[in-house]
Amino acid sequence: MVPQSNNSWVMVTSSALGSSSNSNSSISSILSTTTIDNRPIFISDSMREKLEIVFFVVMSGGISFVGSFANIINMVVFLKQGFSDTMNISLFALALSDFGSLITLVWMAICFVPDFRFHPNIPFETTQIQYLSAGWPHMLCARSGSLITAFITFERCICIALPLRVKSIITPRRTIIVIASIFGIMVVSVMPIYYGMQIGPTFLEDRNKTLLAIVYAKGGHEIESIGFAVGVVAQIGSFVLVVIFTVILLNSLVRKSRWRKTATSGDGTASGSGAEKSNRDKRVMVMVVTISGIFIACFMPSAINVVLIILWADYNIVGRLRNLFQVTGSICNACESINCSINIIVYYKMSSKFRLTFREMFHLKNE
Repeated sequence: MVPQSNNSWVMVTSSALGSSSNSNSSISSILSTTTIDNRPIFISDSMREKLEIVFFVVMSGGISFVGSFANIINMVVFLKQGFSDTMNISLFALALSDFGSLITLVWMAICFVPDFRFHPNIPFETTQIQYLSAGWPHMLCARSGSLITAFITFERCICIALPLRVKSIITPRRTIIVIASIFGIMVVSVMPIYYGMQIGPTFLEDRNKTLLAIVYAKGGHEIESIGFAVGVVAQIGSFVLVVIFTVILLNSLVRKSRWRKTATSGDGTASGSGAEKSNRDKRVMVMVVTISGIFIACFMPSAINVVLIILWADYNIVGRLRNLFQVTGSICNACESINCSINIIVYYKMSSKFRLTFREMFHLKNE
């Protein structure tokens, strides 16, 4: 099995993958065949279950529920503002991907609520069903959002490098093509999963009953591994790009701030229209840096988690560190839900245009 990653991954691997790593047996049956040396260390099974409820169900589920409505508002605001501005197109797409990430996290959290999961009238193993109905769709949306964030920071870097040509390079049509390509590539990468894994009656030894669960088709494990590999590449690649572009933007902000101090200390000032445009560009750049900074902070635990998966042999769903692995995954999911939910606050605080449209939508007095 290819190492799994990220908040979107970790969500899948820390909880669901444990239930779906074999078509006809649960994780408990896998562990029962191991030696006593495979007993979990650092975190006990009972402690793991409690921590998963706190981080995965309460925190991740609760934040995701609220964040879903926040992103609906974001999408409506950008739709009202129109798509003549390429930044609006990108931010609308980011809100759409964030909404998809959050709504699937809500369903995942529900599937791990004990009263729902073990209800006698539920005809399916919820942790396995959510793996296909929420886990992989969540991965699709989360990875798309990461790549869109990278594109947004790249666009701002183009504004710095080629300020006079940026309007001809980054056009609304090209932006739509890039965004559509990102979603399209991620959809194509996920589609084979639904061929390799299907839903069917399965006897679960830990439940001692037959429920609807995941059944792997021939070659299903290989298809799943390829899907994971694509997700890891998209995650790490987008994370590295966002870090690089954010450093470039921060450096530019520092240089421009120093230049302004030098200019204002002299006897000359910029023209009204030029100064206004410069200030507007700076505000947009600061907003983008803030968004990317939140992205980096929230995804850093997941990036570290991927490295640990690769370097630490027992740090996986069946190793001695399996409980630590699953709890860490729950924490990563909570961080991701924060990242996908908090942008509305950034937009409202830093964009006067967004704030004006928002207040008009809810019939609030202008500040």
